[in-house]
Amino acid sequence: MFDTHLKSTGRDYTVTVALLVIAFIISPVALLGSRPIGYWSFGLAVVCSVSAVTWAWVHWKRSSRLYIPSIATRN
Repeated sequence: MFDTHLKSTGRDYTVTVALLVIAFIISPVALLGSRPIGYWSFGLAVVCSVSAVTWAWVHWKRSSRLYIPSIATRN
């Protein structure tokens, strides 16, 4: 019934969501946790957030092609 050529779409966006969590939650928390907050730590947090958002966008564009499994057999 299930063929090996069918692709599951269940975990395609896990990396994208993880990168967005890094960009919008972990990086600002790390900035607030670092003392003293200076230009270097602020700049590093901004660079990390922007690069994580960029990687998430690239990964989303690559994995956004959904494969809908068909019940027809492959010849």
